[in-house]
Amino acid sequence: MTVPEQRTGMFRPLVWLVLIVSASGNVVASVANLDIIVGVVFGVITLTCGVTLVVHHYRNRRRT
Repeated sequence: MTVPEQRTGMFRPLVWLVLIVSASGNVVASVANLDIIVGVVFGVITLTCGVTLVVHHYRNRRRT
């Protein structure tokens, strides 16, 4: 295991967890007809997590 892998070892799983929780919260907010602000907040969090995962992937991928 290299040093960057040790530092970011929990980063990706944590972002995936936040992504799943926020996407679930967005679904619940939509189905339960909660205030639109709640759905928007969950949506922004979900979008941010998705973009973060993509950026992290492209910055840390192995080049062959």
